[in-house]
Amino acid sequence: MRRSWVALLLVAATVRCDNAGAGRVLEVESAGIVKGLVYLDRNGNRVADPADTALRNVRVRLIAAGTFDTTAAPLSDSSGQFRVTTVPAGSYNVALDTTTLGDSVKLVLISATQVTVRPRDSLTITATVSFPLVSVRAARLLPPGKKVFIQGVLLSPRVAFGDTTGHFADTSRAIRLTRMRAAAVGIGDSIRLLGVTSIRDGQATLDDAAPILLGTSSAPVPTVVTPVVARTANGGVLDAALVSLVSVKIFDTLSVDGVPLGPKDYRLRVNTPTDTSLVEVLLDINAGIAPTPRYRPDSTITVTGVLVPIPGTPGRWRVKPRNVADAPP
Repeated sequence: MRRSWVALLLVAATVRCDNAGAGRVLEVESAGIVKGLVYLDRNGNRVADPADTALRNVRVRLIAAGTFDTTAAPLSDSSGQFRVTTVPAGSYNVALDTTTLGDSVKLVLISATQVTVRPRDSLTITATVSFPLVSVRAARLLPPGKKVFIQGVLLSPRVAFGDTTGHFADTSRAIRLTRMRAAAVGIGDSIRLLGVTSIRDGQATLDDAAPILLGTSSAPVPTVVTPVVARTANGGVLDAALVSLVSVKIFDTLSVDGVPLGPKDYRLRVNTPTDTSLVEVLLDINAGIAPTPRYRPDSTITVTGVLVPIPGTPGRWRVKPRNVADAPP
């Protein structure tokens, strides 16, 4: 059940006193209230907002400071809120019972891990539960099936090629996005992605990747490489990275079948006079790159693109330009 938490009510408890039950009144007046909210942060911004979801049946523990004694252990309700109205004055450690969270999410932020309750105090605690935010390098090392956030720059959007893939990098590494969800994001945009770690063509990917736009910036700068480095993606280290081949000569060309009776991709194999290793450049028809006389054997070109594993050819990568500007005709 989704809730907007922008206007949370912070209601202080009131205590009524009469002659009957005087002991109870004294007990209440020497206690305070601890209440709060547990929510699932769906967009990874670590702020409760309308995109987020209340979490119910999450246990919050108040543990008397310096002990292992749990003074109170309320469960969050259907609106994600919990409340303990008679917490004895004193200091407490605040913790979430992780066994009530499940395996896929974790506590990523809590507004207070220690509180001091004074008589008639009313304290509010907000617990943010979400998927971990990790670097691309860390995401690539995770086993398949882990849901994570990553944050960085988009190298190629979903619309660049015809297979719903994208490419993404942070300061640690690059990664291919498989089954990337449609979104109004483009090359150079700063984005946060929520996806599931996976494997394709022997390389780590982020599957079902959902982008969240953070801002726009200048186009990412490619890494200049030689054909021999591009051919193996530097032993896989440059998988999904944006690279440039400078002043390479076209060795041969080949039309590659696209959809039945449809347009064809165009494959070039290039090298340099000092580097006889041939590396494949695939001009994807979906990127708007059509064969021209410019792409003929013995022609010299400079080409930019993302490094993509060649299916069925372990240890070999191809360069895929993202648009006409990447492979000027």
